[in-house]
Amino acid sequence: ELVSRGQVELLGGGYYEPVVSLLPKRDVAAQFARMKRFLSDTFGIEPEGFWCTERVWNPSLPYFLEGTGAKYTLLDDNHFISAGLSDEKLEQAYRTSYLGSDISLLPIAEMMRYLIPFKLVPDIESYFREKAAAAPQGALVFGDDGEKFGVWPGTADWVWEKGWMKDFLSMLSENADWIKIIKPSDFLLQYPPRETVFLPATSYREMTGWALPPESAHQFEEGWDRLKEFPQETPERRFYRGGHFENYLSKYTESAAMHRELLYVSNLLEKNEGKLEPAVREEAERHLHQAQCNCAYWHGIFGGLYLNYLRNAVYRNFNAAKKFVFDHAGFDRCESCVGYARLTGGELALEVNLNEAAVEALDFLPAASRVTDVVTRRYEAYHARILDIPKEEGEGRESIHAGWRMKEGGVLDRLDYDRQHRRSFTVDFAEPGVSARALCENGADFLIEPALLRWTHEISGGVVEFCGKAEFAGAGIAEIVKRIGLAAQGAKVVCELEIAMPDAPEGFECDAIATWNFGLLAGDAPDRYYLLKRGREKLLFTGEERSATTLALADEWQGFHISIDSGEPCDFLVYPIETVSASEGGLERTYQGSSVNLVRRIRAAEGGGAELKMSFVVSVVPII
Repeated sequence: ELVSRGQVELLGGGYYEPVVSLLPKRDVAAQFARMKRFLSDTFGIEPEGFWCTERVWNPSLPYFLEGTGAKYTLLDDNHFISAGLSDEKLEQAYRTSYLGSDISLLPIAEMMRYLIPFKLVPDIESYFREKAAAAPQGALVFGDDGEKFGVWPGTADWVWEKGWMKDFLSMLSENADWIKIIKPSDFLLQYPPRETVFLPATSYREMTGWALPPESAHQFEEGWDRLKEFPQETPERRFYRGGHFENYLSKYTESAAMHRELLYVSNLLEKNEGKLEPAVREEAERHLHQAQCNCAYWHGIFGGLYLNYLRNAVYRNFNAAKKFVFDHAGFDRCESCVGYARLTGGELALEVNLNEAAVEALDFLPAASRVTDVVTRRYEAYHARILDIPKEEGEGRESIHAGWRMKEGGVLDRLDYDRQHRRSFTVDFAEPGVSARALCENGADFLIEPALLRWTHEISGGVVEFCGKAEFAGAGIAEIVKRIGLAAQGAKVVCELEIAMPDAPEGFECDAIATWNFGLLAGDAPDRYYLLKRGREKLLFTGEERSATTLALADEWQGFHISIDSGEPCDFLVYPIETVSASEGGLERTYQGSSVNLVRRIRAAEGGGAELKMSFVVSVVPII
């Protein structure tokens, strides 16, 4: 009714709210077309404007939006200030273009985002009067995400139960003689753009800070805290901004992995388009589009990438799309691109990092699950603000030191950081007798870190072989060979490790540790557990299974279990991977996965020289 009466204008955009600049042009067109169909079928309208997800702008977007029907979008005033516009020029529409494609732009007033709906209505009215006095013919644009009106903690009570929305609408009605509310498309008809502007790649100010590397992000926030005391028009404050959204692809290897999969699946669909029936292609494309939803690809001060169920949903949709293609058009058993190799079998898809000589990802296609999806425990900028909080102050209320609320006790005890990005079939070396607790806490005292001289690789017959050399202090050069491949039958990854240390002196010994990381979503759930000789243990378990040949993890919820079979006895050391990250509700501990470490002893022979040969199979099978 609101639409039919002309009171509401609906915006288009990517149907599943992707960040447009991350997508191939064909997916931009398809996402926008999907949204247009929905709005047409549901409301009988064709949108003229589009919502730019997280207001992530790239100068090339007009070209990418060509043919979508999008005529305008709303962007933060920060975008326009970054292009050098003064405050008095932020109350009009602009036009921008790229390679002959153009679009209209409306500047969102940043102050409006902080006032609505968080401040008292009289304060908002005072702001309106101040702006009207300064520019009687000016326009104030408000555009923001709807979650601030009921989804964010406390906003449902404030906006609706305590009457903020009623008071706000009453204020607008009572002042209708001087506050004129107008829809964006009507405003553009009455006041079309008179000037052209070219904006840099940016987003709202907070996003530009979050996208920076942690140390820089911390400095950015400290700098902004100081600049808040400066007048609004101060140049240092006006032009203060950080990085842009694509920085997340270098800040987080997990974001880069999702984006790499996005491009792979999109290209896979395009390459096999002629082999797929229309209905099959439509279903595969729908899953691809769902996986492009922005939320899991980044992290600011809300959960985002750290929420394992968001990443799980992204990969479930990618894998569902891949399975449609593989089932109906076949698949290549071995593909390679810059830095990576992909091995595909009937039920498993394996991605190997050729630079790091490690498994980047393992997908179990029958369950559409990325079983190795975990997050590296890393330092975040806001950790610097919470490290000095006395533990008793963080229990369920806002800290007077940092403004952070702890969602549970003991959160700060989980602030462990990994030495390297978490991949699988990585190999480390340690002093003899390493424990699971020591690995979990990531203490470096027990580790032996040889100087890796180089890795080379060769791909043959669906097997990736790595040869490397590493120099051990006091033990000379070690030659390391790793082989990774898929078994001819069954959902199995075959791993082989050979270490030769011809110059190791008599008496030398150390532990070799081969690591796999598995992401099974819930560490404390009764339907996800280890199967050990002594029985079941939840995935939050930290401990050892000594002198064993098999260890298994079960995930009844996703419907599969993983077993690692080593053939010869070894020690299995397991521990949970937990991160400390910020969310709308405060700082929280999140189970990201479980680390399974196979440990074998390397001992120099009488007279010197040492070698180790180790092979094991990682199997994933459905739970019937």
